[in-house]
Amino acid sequence: MYAQQQKTQQSQQRTAAPSYTLKGVLLDSLTQEGEPYATIKIAKKNAPQKALKMAVTDLNGKFQEKLTVAPGEYIITLFKFRK
Repeated sequence: MYAQQQKTQQSQQRTAAPSYTLKGVLLDSLTQEGEPYATIKIAKKNAPQKALKMAVTDLNGKFQEKLTVAPGEYIITLFKFRK
């Protein structure tokens, strides 16, 4: 994931980090069905061990998370533990 702030007159006047929405669907590669309750970890590329945000997919494998982060490079890790 790469977050980039759009340069506008209004955004240049703000001092807070911009907000982004990350959304998607996690699908099983064999069945193409949504993966329910999978864990999502979002971290900076230069510090992948430190999660900035954690989330969980819904019953259909969908997720949507709002992030307030500085422009930069990020890593999204999705994982699911099987029984």
